[in-house]
Amino acid sequence: MTTTLNVRPGLSAPLVNSIPSTWDPQWFRRWITDFLNPQQITAGAAAVIDAGNIHYDISPAESAAGVTPTNYSISSHAQIGGCLLERYGGGIGESATLNSAAFVQASLVAGQCDCPILLTANSGVWSFNSPWILTGTSQNSGGPPTGALGARVQGYLGRPEVNFSGISNTTDVIQLGGITMPQVAIQDLSINFQGTGRDAIVNSGSSFALYENLFLENCARDTDVCSVSGTAFVQNRTVRNVYVYNTGRHARRYQLAGSGGAFVNEELTENFNISGVSALTAGGAAVYMTSSASGAGSKFANHKYSKISWDNGYQSSYLPSGQIPAVSPFVIDSGALQNNVIEGAGGWENTGAVSPGAGYAILITGGATVSGFVMRAGLVTNSYWGSNGIPPAVTQGLAEETSFNRETRMPMTVLGNNTSGTSVLPDYSAIRTGAATTPGPLFGQDACGSLINSTSNTGITWLQWNGNVIFFTSANPNSGASATWTQIGSITATGGFRPGAGFSAIYSGTGAPSSGLGANGDYYFRQDTPGTSSQRIYIKASGSWTALTV
Repeated sequence: MTTTLNVRPGLSAPLVNSIPSTWDPQWFRRWITDFLNPQQITAGAAAVIDAGNIHYDISPAESAAGVTPTNYSISSHAQIGGCLLERYGGGIGESATLNSAAFVQASLVAGQCDCPILLTANSGVWSFNSPWILTGTSQNSGGPPTGALGARVQGYLGRPEVNFSGISNTTDVIQLGGITMPQVAIQDLSINFQGTGRDAIVNSGSSFALYENLFLENCARDTDVCSVSGTAFVQNRTVRNVYVYNTGRHARRYQLAGSGGAFVNEELTENFNISGVSALTAGGAAVYMTSSASGAGSKFANHKYSKISWDNGYQSSYLPSGQIPAVSPFVIDSGALQNNVIEGAGGWENTGAVSPGAGYAILITGGATVSGFVMRAGLVTNSYWGSNGIPPAVTQGLAEETSFNRETRMPMTVLGNNTSGTSVLPDYSAIRTGAATTPGPLFGQDACGSLINSTSNTGITWLQWNGNVIFFTSANPNSGASATWTQIGSITATGGFRPGAGFSAIYSGTGAPSSGLGANGDYYFRQDTPGTSSQRIYIKASGSWTALTV
């Protein structure tokens, strides 16, 4: 039987040895001292056997940070690539005070080498009573760390449970660093804020941030916050597989301030789920944006939500009151919003309370400006805003809502091709594939478009068919498949106009009509000889045009 001692690779001679288990540990320690280079047993060595136990000595990063471990039998970051809180006195079952102190020690070491702070998953809960301050490693992307506070926290060997308590209501619970601290990360954690502190996770300017595989519940105010000011910004943030449960006000808030052109741009959200907003404060939204910042570049731009779901109104023992949320799931009260795409679903109601009432997909108040906004939403119960869609203040916008087999397409500005040059491309096209069929009383057999007033329930539609343009009108266009559409006229592929549903066409031109123009029963008005008898009006019969004596 053998015992294997594994230590950090890269030393001048290997310290990986297979030894008989019957050897006396004290003898083996003397053997190391006598026969191996003493330089190997230094602060840089990963492990030393002492009285039969593996001893992980102080690492260079710990020495540089001024941190002394309390448990040398726990691996250092040199062995596992991250800082375990158990090495500094923390652990599941330990007090919130000990765990908070251990977190600070681990963050100091992590800042020296840009490694993550690790919380081990096990039965039980990690308790903390101080905020996590993750102000980054003071490095440019890809650059070497210079030693500040660690900027990444990860669950280790699973997704551990974390509880916070005893934090002031003016203090944010998890604080992420500023513009020189990129690539902060919060991953693989289940966090119960228990109604303590103020906001849950606040990013004050760290780009390339990653929030992934998180369960966040019972935040006192806003759960996911980007709050930047001055010249700071948040860019290229990724939020993936995050579940927010029972938040005090907003599930997600963006906030800009100062005169330095602060912005939050290029953000990707995948699978962001919300159950319960406004647990403590009325007017909560799934996404809320506000700005007092100045500067041409200060905006919220190029955000993509590949899936966001919301269902508000839940209550718990921590946040029991349950206030009425905002009338819309997406709210912007100031600032500029550009090029946002949201694909979401949910029920925008207040369970057990009063419905938020009729609203829009996006609520725009104050001096906010919105352009390039697209929302695709499959909504369920009490989704009253869906009948309104996107408000008129949105330019270049589109809303599709399918809860009651209804689509709402709101005002859109199409920026077409430049008129200079030789381009013949259309400014806008609606293309339908398949063979054209004879149009019946309903439109839709070929590419078409509509103008409908949902209040008066009236509308018109134009249809392309074999080069012809056919016009319909309806007094009940909102009736779906049972709507009655009446043909009111058409323009033929050869330029004639047919009033009503009849088949006689009216043409106009100079010179006598050509024999191939029109069909029997059509009329032709000649423009170049209006003062000459028998050269003013023609009628086609038996395949030939005959001038009328008028």
